[in-house]
Amino acid sequence: MELILKVDSDAERDIVMERLRQLGFDPLAMKVGVLLGGDIASLRRLIPTLTGTAIGSLPVPTDLAPAVRSIHVFGPRSLHL
Repeated sequence: MELILKVDSDAERDIVMERLRQLGFDPLAMKVGVLLGGDIASLRRLIPTLTGTAIGSLPVPTDLAPAVRSIHVFGPRSLHL
């Protein structure tokens, strides 16, 4: 599962990335924010309301709210051969 955590500035992105690393994640910096991938159990540690089936926007957890503007869940990628 992949999530995009949108932020408003590079400074906020750096803060979010450091926090995610402290929680054991391996975030990837992107222009709009941070890409975060992982299995549902790991991501639920960060976002308890994550269902694994919902695609779209999610509420921002309180500890990330000062820096994260929004969280968007992407559906599974399909492989085209």
